[in-house]
Formats: sequence, C-alpha cells, structure tokens
Amino acid sequence: MHRYSKKKEVSTDGSADVNVFDIQQGVSINIFVKTGTKKTTELGKIFHYDLYGKREFKYDFLSDNSLKNIDFKELEYNKPNFFFVPRNNEGRSEYEKGFSVNELFVLNNTGIVTEIDRLSIFSIKTRIK
Repeated sequence: MHRYSKKKEVSTDGSADVNVFDIQQGVSINIFVKTGTKKTTELGKIFHYDLYGKREFKYDFLSDNSLKNIDFKELEYNKPNFFFVPRNNEGRSEYEKGFSVNELFVLNNTGIVTEIDRLSIFSIKTRIK
C-alpha cells in the first residue's frame, strides 16, 4: 500500500500517494495461507500487488475487492536473496561474477587495539605538543 513518506513515493501516474494511516512508514498487508499441499522441501509461493493512490481510493479498493478478484503477480525466487517485491534481474549474472564483500573483509575484527593504552596515549600527546 506504499507511501513511505521519507522516500517521497508517488503513484505510477505521478499523482500523490497517501498512507492509509497517519504515519511516515509505508504500509504492507500480508496474508499467509497454509494449505498442507506443499512438500516439506518446497518453498511457498509469493504473490504481490501494489496499491497506489489517495487514502480514500485505497479504502474503497480494499472494501470492494476480495483475494479472488485481485490480479496478484507471482514472484520468482532469486536465491540467495528472497525479495518480497518484484525485481528487475537484468544484469544480475554479470554482477554476480564479481567478488562478495564477505570475501573482501575479515568476518571478525575487534577494530583498533592498542594493548598498552597509557603508552599509546602518552606517545600521541607528546607528538601533538
């Protein structure tokens, strides 16, 4: 249902997009259905629908529609990232040819360790004078 005010989201036609609540954070409605028909090794299906516009339009849309007549789009999985919004994956294979940030940086690092703080601080003070 969009309208995260800090992102200054607008409707797809360029008109104002208004939050259904008087808050800055965007709003999302999530419905989870457990049917018991999926195998334990399978992931569930994810469907998505964007709703932009003025507050009254969103209220009317939700009142006038049901899950059966909303034109949800099924999202494809993109391991290792499982996004809950449609994504343009053009150029993804080229991007993944690069190196990961995990390969570049050490995983565990304590930062700067002086070991002998009094000596280090004394040394810095004498150089400043």
